[in-house]
Amino acid sequence: MSMCVVHMQKMKMSAMGGIQSHNQREHESKKNKEIDYEKSQFNFDTVNAENINYQRAVKERIAELNLKKAVRKDAVVYCSFIVSSDREFFFQLGKQIHLERCDDERARNWWDSGYTQNYDDMELYSEEYQTECIREGAESFFQYATEFFKERYGEENVLNGTVHMDEATPHMHLGVVPVTSDGRLSAKDIFTPLELKQLQTDFAEIVGAKYGLERGKEGSQAKHLDEVTFKLKQRAEQLDALEEQVRVLQSEKDTLEQNNGTLIKDAERLIEDVERLVERKSTTEKEISVLEAKKDVLEADEQVIVTKFLEQPKIKDIFNRFKDWWKAEIERRREQREEKQASHQEQKKSVLGSLADYEKQIAEMRSNKEKNGGIAERQKGKSNHDRDER
Repeated sequence: MSMCVVHMQKMKMSAMGGIQSHNQREHESKKNKEIDYEKSQFNFDTVNAENINYQRAVKERIAELNLKKAVRKDAVVYCSFIVSSDREFFFQLGKQIHLERCDDERARNWWDSGYTQNYDDMELYSEEYQTECIREGAESFFQYATEFFKERYGEENVLNGTVHMDEATPHMHLGVVPVTSDGRLSAKDIFTPLELKQLQTDFAEIVGAKYGLERGKEGSQAKHLDEVTFKLKQRAEQLDALEEQVRVLQSEKDTLEQNNGTLIKDAERLIEDVERLVERKSTTEKEISVLEAKKDVLEADEQVIVTKFLEQPKIKDIFNRFKDWWKAEIERRREQREEKQASHQEQKKSVLGSLADYEKQIAEMRSNKEKNGGIAERQKGKSNHDRDER
């Protein structure tokens, strides 16, 4: 009878890139020759159907814990489980799917009529069809196994469940952030030797029994061989992760060297520009000195020319006559301005006198109006009195 396979490996934050690349088939492995990339299309996820960033997901989960102390760089932040069985177990799961298809004749379209055997034999069908049936049969097993881990360690702590159908035996990589029941990050406190032993037993009784699987015997040779195979597989995955890190670092190195070369060229151009500016500044200062010297000479020449020009008898006579005319003109304009000011003063006095007369006339008119109004009232009152007596 087939047996359950459950193995666990503790990982630090630095290993996230490698396990992510392997699980999500981000790069082709050079070490693991078992991977048939043509079958990678049959891989599937029981948690997070879309590819995720493992490191970001782990950091986000840890941030939710609101820990009092920062997480150490060498802390275990991720526990990677491999869940599987043997090839015969998954083949039988696929055969059950095939027989169900045969009942409603869905499988008949895949049958090779060149064979004389009954079409119920799945071995007669294409490898692609067999893989499709095995995948469908394995899907319920791995989904049930995922629910087991969610219930045992917390759904919020199960970050991924990736099933590989493109290797010799279908298996699931399931990642758990080791968070204790009181909200601490501690793989040591959760996955003790006793817990790992009990995990094997409980998984076999809850998950394995539903699918006819047995728990492996403790200390058996079969278990020992399984662990050796598992560790060899882990070493291959670790080598892939290291190669991926080397590739990333080499890419970063190439980028830095390229940027460094660009910066050096930019610096050289800036130095050349500065040197040109310094040279231009020196040239400009010399040109300014020359221009200032020429300016002084021209000003001296101008003074000499003006002096000599004014010393000419005719020019001097014209200049003196112009000065006399200009003085007379200034005096004439001053007198005109004073006359205008005097005229304005007279007009102002006249206007003010007229205003005073107008105000006096208006006051007299108001006084007469008030007197006339009183006489009219008295006459009106007398008329009314005479009418009453009559």
